[in-house]
Amino acid sequence: MKVLAVYNTDHVLGGGEVSFTLTLSSLVAGGVDVLAVVPGPGPLTGYIEQQGIPVEIIPQETLKGSGIARLIWPSEKWTALVKGYRPDLIHCNAIRSALYAQAVGHALKVPVILHARKENPDPLDTFLLWRLSGIICISQVVRRRFPAQTGRAHLEVIYNAVDIGQMQNPLNAGALRNQWRRNEDSVLVGVPGRLSPIKGQHRLVHAAPGILSRFPQAVFVFIGGEDETFRGYVDGLKGSIREKRLTPYFVFSGFQADMTSVYQALDVVVFPTGAEAFGRIVIETGAARKPLVANDLEIIREILPEQSAEFVVNCDDSAAFAAKINALLESEDLRSQSAGRLHEHVRRTFGIENHRNRVLKMYDVILSSRSDR
Repeated sequence: MKVLAVYNTDHVLGGGEVSFTLTLSSLVAGGVDVLAVVPGPGPLTGYIEQQGIPVEIIPQETLKGSGIARLIWPSEKWTALVKGYRPDLIHCNAIRSALYAQAVGHALKVPVILHARKENPDPLDTFLLWRLSGIICISQVVRRRFPAQTGRAHLEVIYNAVDIGQMQNPLNAGALRNQWRRNEDSVLVGVPGRLSPIKGQHRLVHAAPGILSRFPQAVFVFIGGEDETFRGYVDGLKGSIREKRLTPYFVFSGFQADMTSVYQALDVVVFPTGAEAFGRIVIETGAARKPLVANDLEIIREILPEQSAEFVVNCDDSAAFAAKINALLESEDLRSQSAGRLHEHVRRTFGIENHRNRVLKMYDVILSSRSDR
């Protein structure tokens, strides 16, 4: 089987890009021939190639104005690529890439699949439901975005996967831990994710005094770069920290490529996000066998074990948030037991092999339905 995988960006390396690339690399490991397409030679291109996936670069021209014709008539570059590679399927990581792909797919009779990663409806959803062969939703929350019994696309909920083996083999955890600690007694409480009001780092700033009053050896680590959509958020965080006179207790690590080492360097992982379509931090924390405190959102409960209360709290309630973290810091046994329960759940539910099999099953359904016509 040959799959043309289309990204909508060449420079963002967030949860969506990581998850999609992991899906593709798992398909390659299963014997599928994959060719990735990106709109430019940015850092994402190198990341994909490092996973052993070849990359083609085709600019994604504007679809505004006269460019709207590309929704029906694909460009010569797209047509030449698909005719030359002859994929069985085109698999897209976002709406923008799916818009280009559906045009060439219809022209050359190649089925197109969208990997839907956002929970909020898009004005183009109904158009895509009629033009695509299938849509993979990463959660039930995302599935509800699409109207029932509309269009021809086959919809499936397939959760993102995590490489559990990789998350157990850090290369640099000790060095990171030494870099972030104030002294040998420090305990590290970390928030992975871009710095954004959506991801909620400010909630931990508000809870920090209640944690430090019990555990003055705590150090809070923000792992990620600033979200350019919310310029000034980082300055606001640092200002709030200064006002509380907590500057020595906070570390802004910036973007870290080696997330395996990041997770293994931390004592507790905190995920105070305000909105998610999935919540990749949850399954990565479980894969790394680390204890988790997450905001109590519907999607977070969806991907946690059935008895999810031990992992979630209303992070807008600073006292309750602090108490939840303190309970883990008080007991190494509790940290170990909670991390173990989450790890076992992630191993059973979000492993790569299970994920690959479900994606391949959907491919087979779509290809079979086309052959029956």
